[in-house]
Amino acid sequence: MNFTRQHALYAGGGLAVVVALWAWVIQPYSERSSRLDRQLAEATQQLAQARALQNRLGNASEFQQKPAQPADFSLFGRVDALATTHELKANITSMQPTTKQLPGNKKESQLDVKMNAVDLKNLLAFLKDIEDDPAGVRVRSLILTKTGDGGLNAELSLAVGISE
Repeated sequence: MNFTRQHALYAGGGLAVVVALWAWVIQPYSERSSRLDRQLAEATQQLAQARALQNRLGNASEFQQKPAQPADFSLFGRVDALATTHELKANITSMQPTTKQLPGNKKESQLDVKMNAVDLKNLLAFLKDIEDDPAGVRVRSLILTKTGDGGLNAELSLAVGISE
């Protein structure tokens, strides 16, 4: 058999087609397939972590649910009683209650409290009892300013959700 120039061109062309097919089709497909496999493995791992976190949060929220507040609950009355308990009632200069309508049939009772010349120890105990209140009272904002004689002035905004 005689190997001619034409056969060499056919062989070279065939080899070029095979190399081009490998470089532009097979290798990119293989790399894309590997990349997608890695992304799938990472997404599966993230999903497993998210489910584990969801389970942990679900279990934690069961313990954090607060009992329903009594029908005669009053934020003003609760704060007044706690201020008396923590010897802060004389320091209160104003207490302004408001009610805010929330979406649905919910309302939020708010109370803005201003105190002058409070003792930090008593204020901290008062705030702890506010946050630990079973009715779900929360401190929305707290502004402390130092007075000239070393005391503290406090402005608190408290809130609690109420059902209609």
